[in-house]
Amino acid sequence: MIQLIIIQDCVLLFLVQKKKKLELIFEIEEKMRELGIIFDSGYGRGCRDWEFDWSLQGKHFIFDEKEQKYKEIKRGSKKVSLEKETLGRED
Repeated sequence: MIQLIIIQDCVLLFLVQKKKKLELIFEIEEKMRELGIIFDSGYGRGCRDWEFDWSLQGKHFIFDEKEQKYKEIKRGSKKVSLEKETLGRED
């Protein structure tokens, strides 16, 4: 199981109990880098964190519910806030 916790507006924390799951997260990160999506990350005490803050590089999009499509936005033009929540997924 990989448990995802959103601890701030721009930090995702993955609680990883098995090495194989951690390797999967690293593979996803590598694929994201290949697509030009780059951000700070860290690891310690069985947790991997992704920090989508000032370090986030790549195009930014937001879903316009009224028009039902994604629109590219410029950094700092609109704040998108995530509520604190916990998501669990069984594999």
